[in-house]
Amino acid sequence: MVSYLRNPELKSILIKLALAQVIFACLVFMGVKYELAAMNKAVTKQNIALTGHILSKYPELENEMVRFITKQATEDEIAKGKQFLLKYGYREDIPTSSQPVLRNFDSSSPFKAAVLVFTFIFPIMTLVFLEYQRIYKKVREISLAAESVVDGDFSIVLPENREGEFGILGHNFN
Repeated sequence: MVSYLRNPELKSILIKLALAQVIFACLVFMGVKYELAAMNKAVTKQNIALTGHILSKYPELENEMVRFITKQATEDEIAKGKQFLLKYGYREDIPTSSQPVLRNFDSSSPFKAAVLVFTFIFPIMTLVFLEYQRIYKKVREISLAAESVVDGDFSIVLPENREGEFGILGHNFN
């Protein structure tokens, strides 16, 4: 494995791929953080609307309502809420597309995933293309030198100061 890392072409592409992976991971992290913040905002907005509606009709429930919004509900309260909302088809495993607060996030997910994949694949493809272009340039240089020798021109000298396989090949050719 260590001998492969002496090859500058392989080392170059591995470093660039690792850097691209780190950048991609950071982009994904920031994207997930943004989506969570947007979801939090939507849930908060729904809680505010629900609290406002109930308290406008029943202002005496203010202390109880604030406890539900700012603190954790008890298991008994959760069970009663589940039982009540089940009559209306609202349950914990409701599909995201049926959840009013999350509906917008569910419908845009395929588009966001496609943008994310394209954002990652395009630079990687460009990186690989450029790296292989550099490698093929060296191969063409050696190929042209070999053709010159076959044609009787022995004045061609390939660079030997490179590391890796191309350096060794240039040295052996000379």
